[in-house]
Amino acid sequence: MKTRSLHISREDTIQSVQNKFSKLFPLLTIHFYSINEKISLDDSCVMFSPKCNIADVNPQFRDGYIPISENMMAYEMENAIYNNFGLHAEISGKSVSQCLLTGPISRWLLIEKYPRKNRQPGYSPDLYFRNIPFGC
Repeated sequence: MKTRSLHISREDTIQSVQNKFSKLFPLLTIHFYSINEKISLDDSCVMFSPKCNIADVNPQFRDGYIPISENMMAYEMENAIYNNFGLHAEISGKSVSQCLLTGPISRWLLIEKYPRKNRQPGYSPDLYFRNIPFGC
């Protein structure tokens, strides 16, 4: 079985990391935010531009990789990126044919466990449709 991993280096830009992530997980997207202390509930973190260099976002950054297990969930990847690289990442669904994949993505499996060809009609594991916008 081929082991998959997400490799990030100091020379990468946010965009190059996003591209690597998209190749591994075509239906998901990743964004990076500042790690600022919130003084009030209305405070928000700033999303970094895709043109930013990883080394500029975190000067103490060291090259590395995160191995991706078959049962890894989105929140586990976000935590691994923070713990290994000191980067605040958020994973979300991509817009697919004018429908936005929304809802509590943190509990989604990163790797689709049941390929479409092996699914039974009308069966969709680990995915709830209550959060899909009307009209999709």
